[in-house]
Amino acid sequence: MSSESISRSINVVHPVTLSHGKNAEVWDTEGKRYIDFVGGIGVLNLGHCHPRIVEAIRDQATRLTHYAFNAAPHQPYIDLMERLSAFIPVDYPVSGMLTNSGAEAAENALKIVRGATGRSAVIAFDGAFHGRTLATLNLNGKVAPYKQKVGLLPGPVYHLPYPSHDNGVTCAEALKAMDRLFSVEIDIADVACFIFEPVQGEAGFLAMDPAFAQSAATFVR
Repeated sequence: MSSESISRSINVVHPVTLSHGKNAEVWDTEGKRYIDFVGGIGVLNLGHCHPRIVEAIRDQATRLTHYAFNAAPHQPYIDLMERLSAFIPVDYPVSGMLTNSGAEAAENALKIVRGATGRSAVIAFDGAFHGRTLATLNLNGKVAPYKQKVGLLPGPVYHLPYPSHDNGVTCAEALKAMDRLFSVEIDIADVACFIFEPVQGEAGFLAMDPAFAQSAATFVR
């Protein structure tokens, strides 16, 4: 289904209009049933309309539907952040904030790391996808369909091959490319951070070679 009120910049992958879903299945407005392999692009780990989630949404809707935390804190936000912080497997305290999207999270991460390090350069990877805002466009590891006709993008951003057992790029090849990058393109002392997906989605669900992640951490110390 198409509508004149929806921007043509949204490229619809599946030309069906959904009406409802249950667990791992969805139905369109014509009553046809599908197995949902999209899952809201990887955010519906418990499927559609899980009874406990529906109950929690209904309960919260009767208490408070929205409030900006920076205007006035509220308990569900505090409880969730405490649980998320405890879940992260590190041996030092962590803190965070909730954002509206992955792109907003990435942009805030860039601001934080620039402020903390005093550096500006970012290393990203071929095939990456981090968002559709101007800064995250430059992090993406592909031109089409995101970077075309948008002009100069915030930087500096440098890309490396993404090493994975699934795409044929070896750890050694990626490390060699990184060595060249720091020898020819950018001084490592100017690099604020690396940003990468442990599993790339848009590149074809590629898992990063753990050996590269461990080697890179040693390389940049």
